[in-house]
Amino acid sequence: MPRFILFVVNTNTYFSVLFNLARRFKASSFAIHIVFDGGYPTLQHDIERCRTARLDFSIRNEYGFSNNYFIRVLQLILSRGSLGKFVKSYLQTLYDIRSIKQLLQQKQPDFIALAADNVAYSTALYIKLGHTLGIKTVVFPQWLANAKEPVEFIINDDDYEVKSVYSKLIARFFPKWTFSVNGKTLLRLPAQKILLKELFGISPKLPWILHSGDADRIALESRAMKAFSRRIGLPDEQTIVTGSLELDMLCDIKKHSAILRHKLYARYGFAKSRPLVITALPPDFYTHTGGRPQSEFKNYRELLNKWIDAFKVNNPANLLVCVHPSVDKKNFSLAETAYMKLCREDLINVLPLGDLFVASVSATIQWAICVNIPTINYDVYQYDYDEYKHVAGVITVRDYHNFKTTLKHLTQRPAEIEELRKKQSKISDMWGTLDGHSFDRIQSLIDSLDKA
Repeated sequence: MPRFILFVVNTNTYFSVLFNLARRFKASSFAIHIVFDGGYPTLQHDIERCRTARLDFSIRNEYGFSNNYFIRVLQLILSRGSLGKFVKSYLQTLYDIRSIKQLLQQKQPDFIALAADNVAYSTALYIKLGHTLGIKTVVFPQWLANAKEPVEFIINDDDYEVKSVYSKLIARFFPKWTFSVNGKTLLRLPAQKILLKELFGISPKLPWILHSGDADRIALESRAMKAFSRRIGLPDEQTIVTGSLELDMLCDIKKHSAILRHKLYARYGFAKSRPLVITALPPDFYTHTGGRPQSEFKNYRELLNKWIDAFKVNNPANLLVCVHPSVDKKNFSLAETAYMKLCREDLINVLPLGDLFVASVSATIQWAICVNIPTINYDVYQYDYDEYKHVAGVITVRDYHNFKTTLKHLTQRPAEIEELRKKQSKISDMWGTLDGHSFDRIQSLIDSLDKA
């Protein structure tokens, strides 16, 4: 009987990580099943990709508990205040436990695969309930994060600030969930959810650090990620450098880059005399509660317009624009020109073919470094993350004026891009080993856990 892996998808970026991995495992004679653990904006698009690839999938209704008439009445009665929020979260957790346990008992996987162990989702329940049934969990993260990332994500949301008596009690009894910044004390989650994490025994060791739960292994993409994991406090014995399926894909593309680049230019009608700039548009973080007032722009539409406008000023390059996975391409339009085209394929398939990459604090910058593509990292939301600071070949800019100036400067001076490439080549292997054997190492990891 083939070994069986259950892939748990919580959001679009996690689907991007797990989809290709699931296909590769299926091609290697594993049984696979993808469970979409709740809804998100591009869910239907991802479901269609599963159908096209003939991948078995299901959807766990994370709000199924609210279909009960008694529950709806109770929610209405307790719709206000801390008690109401606690009761709602308590009922939600009970439902999640029951439905996830039923799913695991029905499917009986040998392993659970996650793209992240994130306190904001139900991943800790999958890990804990899996362990009670003898099922091991492996996390395949595309990125790691220190405390600064969640802090910047929630700092403008009042639900996370320690203000009420209830939140102050939670902060006092569970101090590991607190973080002080700019005169504020924040909680990693709303107070009622923290209490439930503690009551149900699914509290991570380091709530402000991504992937700090009880997964059996965390399969890291590179030695740079391993070094970072040590700095943020993840246990050495929990993490292992395997590489990733994406690195194998990049390796194959890079081997045939000359002919693939020629085909890409023909496919998009680009002038052969112009260099190729690839840009990955950032996601929309204005929709989160509190928005992002630190940004120079009022809304996502203005951000996109300004981002694209920067490429129109005396730019002698071809431009390929890649939409973020969280954005439905049906709702995105680009006024294409002979030198500016909307990318019709996944970013990973074109990234090694470019001369310059432009993104915003994205995990994909890791790929650009390992395939030796100089990068402009435009911190458009003013997060000031540490990951790419002082990395050779990556220029970080934090305001629109410097973004436009740097972009214009580099596109008009190919020799300077080449100089950045030379500096970057000295450290690129730290960010990913392109030997084509990452999946072999991932399979070896699964084999070792199977025997343990």
